Amino acid sequence: SIGPNLIYDLSYLEGKKNVVILSEIDREEVLNSIQNVFTENKRKLTNLRLFIKTGDPNSSKHLSDVSLENAKYIGLLLKSDGDNDALKNLFAIMNIGAKANIVVETENSKTVKKIEQLFNKIDPKMNKRIIAFSHNEIIGNILGKTLVNSNYSMLFHDLLSYEGCEFYGIPVMDIDEALAMSKSV
Repeated sequence: SIGPNLIYDLSYLEGKKNVVILSEIDREEVLNSIQNVFTENKRKLTNLRLFIKTGDPNSSKHLSDVSLENAKYIGLLLKSDGDNDALKNLFAIMNIGAKANIVVETENSKTVKKIEQLFNKIDPKMNKRIIAFSHNEIIGNILGKTLVNSNYSMLFHDLLSYEGCEFYGIPVMDIDEALAMSKSV
């Protein structure tokens, strides 16, 4: 699963961060998988406070229990049969009034297209707050480019590893501001 690696990546952000996880998987299993990633990378889990709750991510009650309406960022990591789960999760999140940007990770690009089309019809402003991507498509593109030209392996290693990197904080801004800024550059 991509979840523990995502949590690991968050540990590079400055300052203490609270991470709330609502999962159908047992709390201990989630915690162990996160700790394993930190152990494998010889890094301590110091600046992240993890709150892990076992529950149904489609349940409005369980979403409210983890104060999702107060979240700054929301990430949905879906199982392989995630088409229906993605839509159920997104509607449940909208029903409790979450205002945060939502990133949805799916296994296939069909689900990404469904999410984009549906939420564009419902509310184009909401669609700007929902960013969906298929990790299989991204990984497939990386592998394909590397097979065609082996020099890409060095490029992707430099881009995707933390060796010799420094991280700098940037101000948090509305997604519309960020899009406007990126178009002006």
